[in-house]
Amino acid sequence: VAQRGTMIETTSSVDRLLGLLSQTMGDLSQAATHFEDALAFCRKAGYRPELAWSCCDYSDALRERDADGDRAKSIALLDESLAISSELGMGPLIERVLARKLEIQGVASVDIKTSIDAVASAVAGEQVVSFYVHHEPTFEHDEVRRHQSVVVLTPTRLLLAHTDEHAGDDLLPEPYTSTSTEAISLAAVKSVVVTRMVTNPTKG
Repeated sequence: VAQRGTMIETTSSVDRLLGLLSQTMGDLSQAATHFEDALAFCRKAGYRPELAWSCCDYSDALRERDADGDRAKSIALLDESLAISSELGMGPLIERVLARKLEIQGVASVDIKTSIDAVASAVAGEQVVSFYVHHEPTFEHDEVRRHQSVVVLTPTRLLLAHTDEHAGDDLLPEPYTSTSTEAISLAAVKSVVVTRMVTNPTKG
């Protein structure tokens, strides 16, 4: 391609745009080639915002292709995209990457939007150093309800977000979700409890 390794006026990599086009046309192998070119060009040129977007888009293509090794590489690309976007304060991309991470873990889209909105609001533009998502189904009579916890570490705070799915009730007749968030200043943390579990501790 004549335009390989260049940027256009919107500061988007031509290689990334070609990757998106190939993905739309269903040629995922060609899309992967273009995305690899985009990553190489952005890393060499130091275009970190575009690199973050390229990582996220490439991850989507790999998830769609789903060949051997694609899932692990897709997750690694999302981790790289999140690290860059959180450092640079790229709010929309942070939300998109977190949503992709939740989707990979099988969390329903309604839970994703609720949790991402709450977490993004709680983060309030701070750098995301690390995060963890735990999805736990609960049983209510003959129905399954979802409970999701998101733990986010920033340079100054530990953020906890819990989302629960509820059946309709007198207050809200339609099924709904509720999310609570808690922000803990790291300066206020005085102790840490660690629990270790070992199977068959009497063996060797």
